[in-house]
Amino acid sequence: MPRTAILCLVFAFFVLPCWLLEGARPGYTVDVTNTLKKTAEIVANGSLNTETRVKQGLLPVLLHIPGHLWALEMAAPFQDSPRYDDTLRWYDRRALMIENGLFTGLAATLVFVAAGLLGLDRRMALLLGSLYVFSSIALPYSRYDYHLPLAGFLAAGWMVGGIAWLRKKEHSGLWLAGASLACLLLVRLELAVLALGAYPLLFIRCNWIGKTGPDCINDDTKPHFSAVFRNPGQLMRIFVPIVIGIGISAAFQLSQWGGLAGGYEGGFAKTPFPGLHGLLFSLGKSVFIYNPALLLLPWAYVYGLRNFPRESRFLMLSLFPAFLLYAWWENWWGGWGWGPRHLTPILPLLFLPLGFILTSVYPHRRLAVRILCGLGIVGVLIQITSFSLDFNQGIMLAHRLIKQAAQAPLDPSDVEAAAIHLWQWSTLSIHIKAALSIPLMEWDLGLVQWARTGGAGRWLAITAAWMIWAWIGWMLYRSQDREMRIGDEGDDPELRV
Repeated sequence: MPRTAILCLVFAFFVLPCWLLEGARPGYTVDVTNTLKKTAEIVANGSLNTETRVKQGLLPVLLHIPGHLWALEMAAPFQDSPRYDDTLRWYDRRALMIENGLFTGLAATLVFVAAGLLGLDRRMALLLGSLYVFSSIALPYSRYDYHLPLAGFLAAGWMVGGIAWLRKKEHSGLWLAGASLACLLLVRLELAVLALGAYPLLFIRCNWIGKTGPDCINDDTKPHFSAVFRNPGQLMRIFVPIVIGIGISAAFQLSQWGGLAGGYEGGFAKTPFPGLHGLLFSLGKSVFIYNPALLLLPWAYVYGLRNFPRESRFLMLSLFPAFLLYAWWENWWGGWGWGPRHLTPILPLLFLPLGFILTSVYPHRRLAVRILCGLGIVGVLIQITSFSLDFNQGIMLAHRLIKQAAQAPLDPSDVEAAAIHLWQWSTLSIHIKAALSIPLMEWDLGLVQWARTGGAGRWLAITAAWMIWAWIGWMLYRSQDREMRIGDEGDDPELRV
């Protein structure tokens, strides 16, 4: 099957569940209120110079213009109604949720592509992409109206570009990495720290790959700055787009807020250690509790550092500064959200290292696959519980229960601390209790709610969509077997992604 057809099927396989499970009631997120407002002002006035200031960059505002035009079209029949403004806002947020499902599907497709570049066969690459999109907090946020899925897609572009350069020496990989990070800075400026991952992309040690080449210094065992200056084009391809992105984002921030940090909540703590402990081990916000497959990350890195040294260093040097930055932030837990929401943009970089133990050369791959599948099922069940309640409703319920249990007035910070560190008041615990007490048909199961109000025709449409999704998955699973049989007959198809 042609590579383009495979990628289209993979994208459809990942994006269809995101859309089918999309929340029936658009969630309310304060962070995007001004984004929607500014987009509406740009469409109405035809100018970027509007009164509304946004806190999450210029790119989400511009990308939402088609969605806002669709919302205007859908709300037009209600123009004379007193509820026109509410209807327009509903469609506006609905459009943003559709966009989020699209970007989540694209990010998962890029994880699939990066896994193929690492050497995984198609089934293992599909497993890795499925773990990312179905068993991590990427799924709940794909059906919500945050900007995090867009940031995750662009971070995945940075990852694929870097892996393509390291594995195949494709100069287009450097361009892709630089352009993706430049666009990411127009969404979340703080993620400029990912650029530190460029170190192993540019300063190549020959002994990491066991041979010399045009981009290495012969018989050298240490990275050298002179390796870059012998081929400055590499530096230009990756950093020129990044510098342009930083410049545009900085100018936009300065024009709006008068400073680079304008619009960002809070400052930084004295040390990052409380945040690191919370993101790793707290019962309410641990990245491992909400993304169980990541429990194998240390195992994957132990093997990866020996057998994929440059790729491992690229991912680690991209991830660690971002992880440390968010841990240092006073609002490291992400406030009212599902799990450690600030880490959602870097999830693709967290999941790709699991591919090290899914390669055919790994001696314990079968065991790793079984464990990952088990953890993936647990992750899927965890994400499904998020459908029982809107995030805001869950947090409000938790806060109310905490205050009732205390039987005394509490400081807001104490309430937050209880929701973060005590399991019985954590977001996941509250949602599990809600899932056990609320009838299944009252859950916010996306288009299931839409089908309930429309009779048999809508039920048939939803059922057909799920059957198409299952058929696409089966086609992808069987396609590799067919190509292997063709290869056994004398052809030599490309089995890698």
